[in-house]
Amino acid sequence: MTKPATPKTLLDYVQAHSKSTQLIQSWNMSITADMIVQQVEEFRTQFSSLKGKVVVVSITDYIQCLIALCALDGFSCQITVVPDDLNEAQANGIFFNSDYVLNCNQGNFSVVRQAGTSVAKTKVTTWTLTTSGTSGKPKFISHTLTSLTRSCKTILDITHCWGLMFAPYRFSGLQVFLQSIIAGTSLVIPRQASLGNMLDDLIVCRVTALSATPTMWRQLLMTNRLAQLELSVITLGGEIVDQQLLEQLSTLFPSACIRHIYASTEVGVVLSVRDKKAGFPVAWIGDEVRNPLLKLSHDKHLLVKENSNEPGEFIDTGDIVSISNERVYFQGRENGLINVGGHKVQPEAIECVIRQFDNVADVRVFGQKNSLMGQIVAADIVLKTPIDNNLLFKQQLIAHLKKTLNNYQVPMLLFFKKELSISGANKVIRG
Repeated sequence: MTKPATPKTLLDYVQAHSKSTQLIQSWNMSITADMIVQQVEEFRTQFSSLKGKVVVVSITDYIQCLIALCALDGFSCQITVVPDDLNEAQANGIFFNSDYVLNCNQGNFSVVRQAGTSVAKTKVTTWTLTTSGTSGKPKFISHTLTSLTRSCKTILDITHCWGLMFAPYRFSGLQVFLQSIIAGTSLVIPRQASLGNMLDDLIVCRVTALSATPTMWRQLLMTNRLAQLELSVITLGGEIVDQQLLEQLSTLFPSACIRHIYASTEVGVVLSVRDKKAGFPVAWIGDEVRNPLLKLSHDKHLLVKENSNEPGEFIDTGDIVSISNERVYFQGRENGLINVGGHKVQPEAIECVIRQFDNVADVRVFGQKNSLMGQIVAADIVLKTPIDNNLLFKQQLIAHLKKTLNNYQVPMLLFFKKELSISGANKVIRG
C-alpha cells in the first residue's frame, strides 16, 4: 500500500514557481517567489518557538500578513486569523486560548506569549477563520489548506494580474491570495487609504483580474474610471448579485469572463456561476455529482453539504431563495427580514427594484421601528448625479415602486446619502 501524499503547504506552492516569478506587488515594491522563501526561512529561524503551536495572526498590514501565513502553514499546528474589527472581549478570548499572538509593527514581527500549552498532534496545520458577522456575531470555522484551496485552479493564464480588494485575513481575501499563489499569477495589493488610491494602484499595475462584492463593484462604477482597467476576469461575491449589475459589467467589459460566487466561511465555495445571469440553474438542486450538494428546505432555505463518503448533515445557510423560469434566485437572509404589521419584507428584493429607477446608483433598505406597525420600510439612496428637486424625485420613485410592490413593501422613509456604510468585508452594513 502506497503512503498517502503529504498535503502541500503554502511554501510548497511558492517554491513550485521559478525564483524570479513576481507573486506580490504594490505601488512601491515587488516580491518574487525567491524573496518569499527567504523571508519565510528568516521568520521560522527567528520565531522557532511557534513551531507546533496555536498562533493568532493579528496583523493589519496586508503584505506582512501574507508572508506570515506562508511561514506558519505547515510550521504551526493552528493558525487563527483574526480581522481588525473584533471587539475587545472577542479578541481577548481568542488570544487567551492561544499559545502566541503574532503582531507586526512597521514591517517588524513580534510575538506575545499567551496561556495556551499546545502539543502538535498532526503535521497538517488547521486554519481558523471568522465569518463576516454581517448578520450577527462572528463565528470561528476550522479549515485545512486543502479545504481552502478546493476551488482554486493550478493552471491559469499567467498573464493574469489579480487585484486584492478584500483583506487577506477574511475568507474572500484569502481565496484571492491562495488562487494567485497556487497558479503563480501576480497579486497587486493596492493602498487602502481611499477608493481613489485603490484605483490608481490597480491601473498603474495593470490589473486584469478583480474580485469584489457587488457593493464595491457599484462604487467602482460610480467613479467612472473603471474602464481604464483592461479586465479579463471579473468575480462578484459576498452579497446578492442582480442582473442589472451583471449587465453593467458585461457592457463595460464585453470579452471578460464574469462569474458570481456564492461562498461561506463554513463550507467554502458553494457555487460559481459563469453564464452572466443572476441566480443559478435549478438543475443544480439535488444534483448528486456536485460538490457540495444542494437542496432546499420546506421554507425555501438553501441547504448545503460536503459531497463525500463521510457522514454529515446538510447545513442551513440561512439564505432564502425563490425559483422562477428554471432559475434559483437569492432573496436575502432569514434573519434580515423586516416585519411590517405581520408582513415579512425582504430588503434585498426591494433594493433590486429601486436600483432599476433612473439615477439610483445604490440603495440600502432597512426596517425602522414604528409604534403602530412594529417596523416600517426605510431606504438610504445614493444618486448617480445631484438633483434639484428631492421631493419630486421621491414622489416619482414611490410611484415607480407601487407598480410592482405591495403597499407594505414600499419605503415610507427615504434618505439621500453620499455613500452607503460598508463593513470591513466590503458589504453593506445591515445592522
